[in-house]
Amino acid sequence: MQALKLKNVFKYYGELCAVNDLSLSVPKGSCYGLLGPNGSGKTTTLRMIMNIIMPDSGEVQLLENGNSIGYLPEERGLYPKMKIYELLHFFAEIRGMDSKTAQTKIEYWLDRMELLDRINNRVDELSKGMQQKLQLVTTIIHEPNFIVLDEPFIGLDPIAIDQLRVMIKELQGAGKTVLLSTHWMDQAERLCDYICLINKGKKVMEGALKLIKRGFRKNGFILELEGEANFLKQIDYVDKIEYDGDQLRVELKEDGDPKEFIKIAFEQGNLKGFKLLEPSLEEIFIEKVKEYE
Repeated sequence: MQALKLKNVFKYYGELCAVNDLSLSVPKGSCYGLLGPNGSGKTTTLRMIMNIIMPDSGEVQLLENGNSIGYLPEERGLYPKMKIYELLHFFAEIRGMDSKTAQTKIEYWLDRMELLDRINNRVDELSKGMQQKLQLVTTIIHEPNFIVLDEPFIGLDPIAIDQLRVMIKELQGAGKTVLLSTHWMDQAERLCDYICLINKGKKVMEGALKLIKRGFRKNGFILELEGEANFLKQIDYVDKIEYDGDQLRVELKEDGDPKEFIKIAFEQGNLKGFKLLEPSLEEIFIEKVKEYE
C-alpha cells in the first residue's frame, strides 16, 4: 500500500518551474528519501504534500491527514519565550492528546533527547542544537503515522545525529512512514529503503535503494587480505587500488574477469573475505546530477 502518491505535479514561480512533472510513490511503513542538491525543489515538493502551497497541476494523494501527520519544516520556528514543558504540552494538546498522556510523552522524549533536565527552561535559553532536538520532539509528540522531515540533520552534532537515526528506525519499526528530505547522502544511505533523486525540479531516478545501487555496481571488489597486496599490481586488468583501513577497494577494467581475479586473490593474497564493489549513494548522486547540468 502507498502512503503517498504524486502524479505529474508542476509548480511554477513566475517563469521558474520549481517542480517539473514530478511523480513518485512512497510505500507505507518505509523510510523514503527525497534527495537533491540545494534548490532542486525538495522543500517546494514537501510544502505541496503538506498542503501549504498548491500545485499548479497534477495530483497529490496522501493517505493520512490532520493529527496523523508530523511535519518538521526546513525553516524552524518555536516560541522562544515559552518554557519547554509548556511548549510541548501546547503542541500535544492542539494535536488532540489528553493532559496525562501528553505529560508521559513529553518526559519520555525529553529524556531520549537528553533535555529532561531543561524541562523548565525557556526555549531561547537552549543552544541551537538543543532547539533543533526540541523541534523534532514537537514533530512526533502526538505519534503521527506519516512523518515529514525536511533537512533534519542541519544543526545537529554527531551524537544528536545518531540519536535521530535511532529514532527514525524506531518509528519505522512501529509502522510509521518517514519521508526524509536531505542532501546528506551518507545519512540517507543509512536510513532509506527507497529514494527519489530530483534535480532542477525534475525526477532523475526513483526506486528501492538496494536495486538502484545494484544497477550502478562496478566491476570490482572490497577485499580483506592477510599479508601483502603487491600481487594486485601485477594483474593487467586491475584499474584502481585504494586502501581503506584493513580493506582494499579494487576496481577492474571493463575486460577484467571477476572470477579469475578472486581465484588469484585466494591463491596469492590469503583472502579472508570479499564483497562486490557498489558505489556509495553520494557517488551515484554526483554522477546523476552531472548528467543533468
